[in-house]
Amino acid sequence: MMPGVNRRITGFNTAFGFVSIVLWSSTVALARSLSEQLGLLTAGALVYGLAGVLGCIVLGMRRRLGETLRALSPGFVLSCGALFVLYQLLLYLALGLSANRSQVLEVALVHYLWPMLTLFVAVMSLRLRPHPQFWLGGAVAMGGVSLVMIKSEGMSWQAFQSNLAHNAASYLCALAAAVTWAVYSAFGHRWLSEAHSRAVVTITC
Repeated sequence: MMPGVNRRITGFNTAFGFVSIVLWSSTVALARSLSEQLGLLTAGALVYGLAGVLGCIVLGMRRRLGETLRALSPGFVLSCGALFVLYQLLLYLALGLSANRSQVLEVALVHYLWPMLTLFVAVMSLRLRPHPQFWLGGAVAMGGVSLVMIKSEGMSWQAFQSNLAHNAASYLCALAAAVTWAVYSAFGHRWLSEAHSRAVVTITC
């Protein structure tokens, strides 16, 4: 492949990466807003149903839909597919059950335990022995996120405890969503292939 073509592909991939960050960062706000307008489960079904339809259209236009679906193994569908659906269900329930938008931020903070949980599950499943600085860095990162959110919104540990006591279901759903995503991310590589990565939205929606 020509160097110029390689640079263009790299540029497109980088641009898509930045777009994915923007989309991911808007997940909580969008999910809460849609849940308020459409209902807890209707919002999630609409978002991922539309994503599934668009995924099928894109794969169909590239004439890869049949190939992609045939490449899906039963293990991938039953394990990763179920985990992905469960994660989305728990996430929308956690955000939709929040009493107010300030509580949504606390629930989102619980949900964003998933990066550390993902590392923990991956390390355990791969039987690795990370350096202590690995865990220290993760703890510092999560502490920084917590500090920024609390300071910026005027929240406090006492308020968090009170909200947790009065609306435990929302926080438990957020924690369960974080654990589910961590397991999905850590174990998905067992059935992962290029075809699987193209079909994940289609099969789960």
